[in-house]
Amino acid sequence: MGIEPKGGAPEPQPSFNPMFERIALNGGQANPLNLVAYGLYKQAKREWAKKFWETHKRHPNKDDLDHYIMTWTQTQIDNVNTQARTIMASFAASAVDDERPKILGEALKGSLPKAIMASMLASFFYTILLIVMAVILAKSGVDIIGIFKNVAE
Repeated sequence: MGIEPKGGAPEPQPSFNPMFERIALNGGQANPLNLVAYGLYKQAKREWAKKFWETHKRHPNKDDLDHYIMTWTQTQIDNVNTQARTIMASFAASAVDDERPKILGEALKGSLPKAIMASMLASFFYTILLIVMAVILAKSGVDIIGIFKNVAE
């Protein structure tokens, strides 16, 4: 939809990069994965332009660029998306591998004494709770020891 100037006729829609919209936006908002895929497309386009220069001894014009864009099939777009996923996964794995010693060091730092202390504290409070319950039951007239003797017989 164009903007209507005072003369009444709408101005033509500005020409945006269709490959950016097909790859980077991919029907929505640009995200790092789609931007990496678009970067791969731009790398391929640069290689094509360099080869074009070597072959024709001139820069590609708008018609040449439009023709190049038309050669990009959905399969090629799917391929750059797959390559982008591989690159991002490799980067993430590399980042985690680089940080693994630090992560393990932080995770294990002082954890055994803290775990022992937490376990002892939990056991202490559980024992106190059982004693309090036994006292309440005894004061209420419930014979806990008699119940256990009857169950054992």
